Formats: sequence, C-alpha cells, structure tokens
Amino acid sequence: MLRKIKDFVRLIMLIAIVLVAIGWLTKYSEDSIVGSARILDGDSLKINGNEIRLLGIDAPEYDQKCKTNSGAEYDCGIRSRKHLMEIVAGRDVECKSWNKDKYDRLLAICYVNNQEINALMVEAGWALAYGDYEGKELIASQNELGLWNGDFENPAKWRKIKKEAQSESWLSQILGW
Repeated sequence: MLRKIKDFVRLIMLIAIVLVAIGWLTKYSEDSIVGSARILDGDSLKINGNEIRLLGIDAPEYDQKCKTNSGAEYDCGIRSRKHLMEIVAGRDVECKSWNKDKYDRLLAICYVNNQEINALMVEAGWALAYGDYEGKELIASQNELGLWNGDFENPAKWRKIKKEAQSESWLSQILGW
C-alpha cells in the first residue's frame, strides 16, 4: 500500500513538472507574424489584427511635442510615426515575438526586407533605446538625428507627466477647483 502511494505521488510530481515545462515553453516560444502592417505610432503597429510593440525601443507618443534646435515646436510623435511608415513603405513586415506586455500587445523584433525595424528607428533618432540599442542611440545623439536635433522629453517621462496632469485635472473637477 505504501509503495502504491509513493508511486502515485511520483506520478503527480512528474505530471506537475511536465505541465510547468509546457507552460514555460509556451510563454517563451517564438511566434512569427508576417503581413501588411498598419502603423499606430513610432513604436507600435498592427498586423493581421495583432497589436505589436517594438521591443527594446520607446518612441514619442502620437500627441507629444518637441522642439528643434532653433526652439520651434513640432509634432515629434507624428514625425516618429511617419518615419516608421517610411521604413515599412507598404511592404510586408515580419515580427518575431516571445512575450506580451501589460497591455496584452506582442513584444517583438520586426523586419522589413531583412532589416530590423527596431534598430532602424533608434539609428534614425526617432526612438530611444529602451533596454537595447544603446550604441545606436549614442550615434544618433552624437549626429543630432531625429529627436536629437533639438530638445525633447523622454517619452516615458512625458507619459508620466501627462498622466499626473490628467489626474490633477480630474481631481480639481471633482473638488470644484
């Protein structure tokens, strides 16, 4: 009887290990999506209904403003999106994804004509390195390309400031301030 219980426990443990391994492999397996891309902003796009965030970069938000070296304000979020549209130029895009972000978007490295889009955006100065591509960002900043040809708020900081301002506005509306 004791032997049967031990065998049963071993079987349950083996099944648990297999299930954990399957879960891990599923989470970290590579998905490849190929097709015509609709550009959402400078670091995200949509292919075949899948929203994709370009991994390792952060581009200005669509409504973000920046300044040129002469101090003139311009729509850098729109300009970043336009640059991504120019890279893609109606060609099929292939994205390789391993994971999703907190908004359920696929995190991916994407390619057009065997060129890595993520790297191209940072090289041109229209996206910042976000955990990757620091060398390319340094070159873009030294050559004053894209965003680096003026003054800009880091997109992550800009989002945080905008969110705080919206929260304060919402609170003041409630309190009548």
